[in-house]
Amino acid sequence: PTTRIWLRWHVGATLRVSAETSDSGEVTLRFSGLRCGPVAGAHDFYRRAGLDERACSAEELQCHMEKARILEALWERDSASFPAALLPLLEPIGQNSLFFEVSRTLGHGFGWIMLAALCTPPIVVDGLRFSPRRGAIALVRLDEDAPGVELARRHDFVGLNLDVSKHLHGLSALSSAVRTLARQFFALESSLAILLTAWAPKFQESGAAGADPPLVAR
Repeated sequence: PTTRIWLRWHVGATLRVSAETSDSGEVTLRFSGLRCGPVAGAHDFYRRAGLDERACSAEELQCHMEKARILEALWERDSASFPAALLPLLEPIGQNSLFFEVSRTLGHGFGWIMLAALCTPPIVVDGLRFSPRRGAIALVRLDEDAPGVELARRHDFVGLNLDVSKHLHGLSALSSAVRTLARQFFALESSLAILLTAWAPKFQESGAAGADPPLVAR
């Protein structure tokens, strides 16, 4: 009840799980039939908010920043119009005036959180790798057969979420503040975000850790 998750899990009728081990101590759980994607209404709200009118590449910071500002303004006008499944995640920040203002100071962080949640791409989860050196990492890929994949591809939702998560992976000037707040108030949620993005080459090459295995187990 206290966990605020911005995605939906889809478990196939014939879910299969297998395990692999390596000499380095890694354990990999392989899945067949496990997917996840946006919560109900997320992509529709993205369109209704006018965010589909302009496509931004993952590197276009100002383009995404404008969308983050639009979402913050929409929240202040009518927070109840946001997808109901996202409210448990958004309300602790959006209804707290101190958190809201701090997020604005940190580059409109609340708007970026909303944008990333709405831009959750449909993905296939092929496995979970537990490494003594890097922690837990999900092995994922874009779900080419899922509803919403065209929107995700047009706006590079995968790239956007990787860019947003760099703060949690310690690769930005804001990382220290973001990680401190995440550990204190959103430990499980931030661990899930790290788990689902740690596969990216830029995070592996930087040596960034994956998610904390005990939190993943929870």
